Amino acid sequence: MAEPLVAAASVDAREVLRFLLDRGAAIEASPWTPLDEALYWRHLELADFLVDRGAKPRSLRATAGLGRTSELERFFARGELQTQAGPIRSPFPDTVPLGRANEPQDILNNAFVTAVNTGRRQAAALLLDRGAQLNAKPPGFHWRGTALHAAVWHGDADMVRWLIDEGAGPFIQDDLAGADAAGWAAHHGHPELLVLLRS
Repeated sequence: MAEPLVAAASVDAREVLRFLLDRGAAIEASPWTPLDEALYWRHLELADFLVDRGAKPRSLRATAGLGRTSELERFFARGELQTQAGPIRSPFPDTVPLGRANEPQDILNNAFVTAVNTGRRQAAALLLDRGAQLNAKPPGFHWRGTALHAAVWHGDADMVRWLIDEGAGPFIQDDLAGADAAGWAAHHGHPELLVLLRS
């Protein structure tokens, strides 16, 4: 019954999830879980609900998406990323090229973009300190862009400002629509970010 749970998580349908879970649906039944889906689409209250119902962040990506900075350290040993940090999974399997799901740098970059996508600045900063690449376009995201694209998509001005201060490139184009951060701000209806990005 994993597919209905994931489908409900994708559209933030908490009552459907509650109904299914109350009737015995397994919250961890597939490699891509309802928690992963909620974090991907930035349904943060739903993610908290799923954790309360027993969902566990099993990867670096999910842990970063929940903003659990103290738990991120368990994925590193002597400065090296451990195998349990991955693999990269996605609701869009075609976004994870063969051979890259277990690539340590891609796993780290994917978790960094997830932290930004969910507004978890402390987790993003920790991963940046651990070697995440600020301007990477890691596998696993349908928008095929950078962390800055994700922050702009959600209209997160504080995150956008922080990323630019860290050196994020505002003119990098995503590999889906070929648009830079300002193009995303215009498309997603965030004119207030255009001044910031163009300055």
